[in-house]
Amino acid sequence: MGLLPFFGASAALSDRITAMQFAERSLMDLARQFGRPPPDATLEMIDTPVDAVGRGGCQMRGDGPLVLHGVVCRAPAAVAAAGSGAAPLVLLHGYANGCLYFYRNLYGLARQCGTVYALDMLGWGLSSRPAFNPPGWLFGTFGSVASVEEGEAFTVESLERWRAARDIPKMILAGHSLGGYLSVAYAERYPERVERLILLSPVGVPQGDSRFEDRALTWKQRLMYGALKSYWTRGYTPGSLVRTLPEGRGRGMARSYVEGRLPAVRAEDERSALTEYLYTNALLPPSGEYCLNALLRPFAYAHRPTGGRIAALNVPHVAFVYGTDDWMDVRGGTEVAAACGGAAKGPAVEVYQIRDAGHLLMLDNWEEFNAALVLACGGKLEKDAPEPIRVAASQ
Repeated sequence: MGLLPFFGASAALSDRITAMQFAERSLMDLARQFGRPPPDATLEMIDTPVDAVGRGGCQMRGDGPLVLHGVVCRAPAAVAAAGSGAAPLVLLHGYANGCLYFYRNLYGLARQCGTVYALDMLGWGLSSRPAFNPPGWLFGTFGSVASVEEGEAFTVESLERWRAARDIPKMILAGHSLGGYLSVAYAERYPERVERLILLSPVGVPQGDSRFEDRALTWKQRLMYGALKSYWTRGYTPGSLVRTLPEGRGRGMARSYVEGRLPAVRAEDERSALTEYLYTNALLPPSGEYCLNALLRPFAYAHRPTGGRIAALNVPHVAFVYGTDDWMDVRGGTEVAAACGGAAKGPAVEVYQIRDAGHLLMLDNWEEFNAALVLACGGKLEKDAPEPIRVAASQ
């Protein structure tokens, strides 16, 4: 399935969609600079309907079927070597990101894994963006997302419909940050469809510190914490702020974020493409961003932490990948590995760290990130590939 049209968009929204498409193509062009792509490797955009009945409610595509947008990268020699029954690698982005945040990784991973998909989750990027808070849309159920189960199902069920539509019996599922949390929820619901699970600096693993509110805080700290908690509970998001700003200031904030959080991205054309991609993603009609407070408490602790859920998964293999400078604590992964190592049942768990990388590890150190994913997929490293740090469960 190729790209599907947008219907019913206003002139202003059409301009934003066009800008997002241009930013995507710019990042796809840049992708060939990374990973030594074979000459015959391909990277293409794909749109996949995930709802056979046009229920409507999409703020960009009108009353047509809901669509998951993404890209697929294939290296024919690796596809042939893997065999016809090989599970593809499917990448899910984190909060406020999109499928092309993996632009530095796609060709290198395809060269060794064969077929690699990267998806815009429902409500993000150029996937359908159903209005869901309020009035909400959850495969026929209207109402704002009020429960963890509804928040998880919004992504999980659309991903399962995507898998069925693409006729993929099993996949290696890798999710970054919030995408990692939702990948656990998918593997919990559909374990028979997951060959391996890879969690890339996942949010929501630890139980969190319930003592935070009881700590001795200054009045300024209490005021800031109270304001944050109030905004979080009421559903305000970073995108909510960006959409209130004049274009120059909003784009400037996105540019500052790219420069501050991604020092490894130095080339001006790359910085500009990432800035446009990030900024336009935030400008498009809000949808998936409203799942945040349904799934997480302030400071990114989950209402239903995934640590114990991962240990109970009926999936054979789970890998955690963190950056050495990550704000997500690697101990979340090592604690799960220790719990699974001493259990009679549960997945085999391994934990990796990527040097000189923070939370956006796929961009900070793409070569070592790719190496970690190859190992997590059960593959072997090439002779010149950097080897990620293997972290013991007891650390």
